[in-house]
Amino acid sequence: MGSAKHGPLATRFKDGEKDYVLGGSPAWEIFRGFYQMSKRPYVLGAGALLAGYVSSALRRKERSVSLELMAFRLPRADSPA
Repeated sequence: MGSAKHGPLATRFKDGEKDYVLGGSPAWEIFRGFYQMSKRPYVLGAGALLAGYVSSALRRKERSVSLELMAFRLPRADSPA
């Protein structure tokens, strides 16, 4: 979605940025990158997704969700399954 205007790589990059801004964890993004390798453009799409996430993290983009919501979304190792 959105690739008609920007192209598939730019769309994946923006998806990575969006994942960061919405409070996604780095581990989740890595797994999402592996999953992305099953879709075209295979390796480049996954790389663009991860590059968007890392770029936003390095620039310390403001996250649009609260810390409470981010904590709710991230499972903790000591919490029961």
